[in-house]
Amino acid sequence: MGKALIISKASNASFGDWNSPELYDAESFSVHDTEFPVEVFARRPVADELLYLQTLALMGLTSLRVRNDSGVGMSEGDLVYVSAFTALVEEGDASTQLSSWSIDGATFLNTSKGRLFWTLSNSGTTRTVNIYNHQNQDGTYPTEALVATGNRSGDGAITLSEQNSSGISGSVTVAYTADDTDSANILYLNVFDVTLADADDSTKLAEFVLGEDIADAAYGYAHRFIEITGLDTSGAGSVGDAAYLSGTAGAFAWSVGAKHQRVGWCTLKDATDGKILFMLPGRHSLQPDDVTLEMNSSTHRLQLTDGVADEILTASLSVGAEGGSDDIIVTIQIKDAQGNNLSKEVLLECWVADSATGWECSTAPDGGVSVTTGVAADVLTAGKRLRLITTAGGAGAVQLIDSGTPTYYLRVKVGDKVYTSGAITFA
Repeated sequence: MGKALIISKASNASFGDWNSPELYDAESFSVHDTEFPVEVFARRPVADELLYLQTLALMGLTSLRVRNDSGVGMSEGDLVYVSAFTALVEEGDASTQLSSWSIDGATFLNTSKGRLFWTLSNSGTTRTVNIYNHQNQDGTYPTEALVATGNRSGDGAITLSEQNSSGISGSVTVAYTADDTDSANILYLNVFDVTLADADDSTKLAEFVLGEDIADAAYGYAHRFIEITGLDTSGAGSVGDAAYLSGTAGAFAWSVGAKHQRVGWCTLKDATDGKILFMLPGRHSLQPDDVTLEMNSSTHRLQLTDGVADEILTASLSVGAEGGSDDIIVTIQIKDAQGNNLSKEVLLECWVADSATGWECSTAPDGGVSVTTGVAADVLTAGKRLRLITTAGGAGAVQLIDSGTPTYYLRVKVGDKVYTSGAITFA
């Protein structure tokens, strides 16, 4: 459960002017409980672009799989807007065994942020296609991730039937040559075409910023909220200055452009290693001009003051000393974007690894792994991986017991990020 800030658009702004600057002068606002990820979005008629509204505004999507539709290569830090979208894009399938995909019932709730994973296998002459909505760290698929499956004898169309009450079904045509269970076999839902934004055109205001270089007609990721480094921010007066969309396609400027669209704030002033915190809620959302940020003069940290901060989570892990029972406790504290201890429960996935970048350890601690602060939700792999619910203060702790002298690391997944403890060394 999160909080949604509902903005009532000024009544004199027409539906056709959804990108216009006057849209961002909110008439009123209210805060409501929501089961969706926290988001700032505007009320509007749902007469067209319904799919866009569902995927961007309603679900609070902060990153998109995009295709460069500009006709030229685009660079990290370029500001872009959505020009069109493709309903379904398949990746993997090097041998082109699958075609004519049709997926029904997929949303950003029952997929992995708009992604599904597929496998193709054969037994005798029976072809089987499985669809999953998430995968383990090692690229395997847990049983509960299966959302649709189908099979047939020989090649041809396969009907994909719903599994695990997912609501997802569909069909695909197979021309089998070999099994394909690669973890990179992905279906992307609603891949958006983007092109360079331009402050001189009210229909081309910035909605996302690129997080990587993307060649023309190639795919990559664009973001709405991200800090990008390696930029020339020497034109900023000082840290904390606002950056605006420029009249030069895709660029930012330190002076107000024709459409007065603020796109972010300078967080490090430098000619080559500068940083900008971009905040681009998109065409259906409140623009950054209406979000209050404060600059802490002593730490040079931008602080969100609109209630969104507690939805941008980080984790702090601390390894304790070895106890007399051959036990070591790793404490976990979840924090908000301002570095404050979170004041609510969070579900975490934790695993014991042999390295700071690894998946499950090869040999589990011989005395076991258990939750000592918070609530143990379930054990995914005995002695190696579990899930826990933190306290109402965002705290948790995991105890490892081993009679030998191994070294482990505790890795914790918070949302889409993974945090790693220091070395857990038994003497």
